[in-house]
Amino acid sequence: MVPFPESPHGSSSSSPEGAPPAIEASVAPLLLALSIHADDCSVALGTERAASTEFWSRQPERQHPGVRSTAQAQGPLASRDALVLLDRLLSRASIRLSQVTGLAFAQGPGAFTSLRVAAGLVQGLGLALSLPVAGICSFAAMAAQAPGWREPGAEWLQLGAIDARMGECYYAVHRCRAGAHPEPLAGPLVGSAAEAIAAFERFRGEGAACVAAGNAFVVVPALAQWASSAGLDPEAAGRRGPTADAVLAVATSRGAPAGGPPEAALPVYVRDKVALDLREQRLRAVERASGAAEAARG
Repeated sequence: MVPFPESPHGSSSSSPEGAPPAIEASVAPLLLALSIHADDCSVALGTERAASTEFWSRQPERQHPGVRSTAQAQGPLASRDALVLLDRLLSRASIRLSQVTGLAFAQGPGAFTSLRVAAGLVQGLGLALSLPVAGICSFAAMAAQAPGWREPGAEWLQLGAIDARMGECYYAVHRCRAGAHPEPLAGPLVGSAAEAIAAFERFRGEGAACVAAGNAFVVVPALAQWASSAGLDPEAAGRRGPTADAVLAVATSRGAPAGGPPEAALPVYVRDKVALDLREQRLRAVERASGAAEAARG
């Protein structure tokens, strides 16, 4: 295996609109990261120091430093746009694909098709260019979007929840330290909001600072209500996702996994069953309605 260079932190490009990113491909190893998650598709490019990261997203409303929206279309179009975004990113950065020295991608858990597309793309690029590929857990990637990621000495527990549809969520708990690869404490697992909350409560009781992360805190009413009651911000949690810039930051963090053979770059599937039959759909609909009514009463 070929290890990726380590870096104390990652960041998004803050170069002015229209200015090319200051990526020194001739001086430092250059990493390319890809993420296809929910309605978002993004790519990021950065040096081993992650001092300059160019990030493209399909979602116009995603606003943080360095983001440049490339189109208004979203949803099902996201996965098919990955190569288009990659081409635009390299062109803007004046970088040739042959200059890239390593690949990283968000390997899940997440939407079945999105993960397969992402894995297939990095496998193809890795094999064609003889590059190492590192799979980064989607929950681990979200730690790079926490307030403490760039604060020396900061430590926190990340309570992560990603919408899994079918009335369930993927959830995990990680111990996080500034600029270091997160340590998994529980999960990733898939289950009901109640199961996720029970897991979160067990770790929250330890008294450590907690940060919620993942879109399930916005789209699952029970999780949103619990987060609010626990003093966590569900809206802020929903804005933290495994975007490519976050994947890049974690891939270059202390203790990050080494890049391996492209053929070993596989998605992480937590759920074996990807569809409900009609009876199960009706039961889930009743459960969701009941949960929404309970949340409204609360």
